[in-house]
Amino acid sequence: MDKPPENRKDTRFKTRFDALYASGQTEGAGVLADLSYSGARIEAASLCPRVGTRVRLYVFIQPISPFELIGHVVRSTESG
Repeated sequence: MDKPPENRKDTRFKTRFDALYASGQTEGAGVLADLSYSGARIEAASLCPRVGTRVRLYVFIQPISPFELIGHVVRSTESG
């Protein structure tokens, strides 16, 4: 099967960092699988917020304290 065309304008970098995310009172955990200037992909997500939901993402990189990203959910897939 052919792979769909890549429509992203920013280069994605593969990562493997533990991450927590929150949206209001809802919290989840997963693995930050890739990152770009305009997006991030979480795999093994414990829950999937709805598209359009504002989320706060905490990424854990040892030995540095977690850093925080804020954004909106733009898509959801089976893997995260």
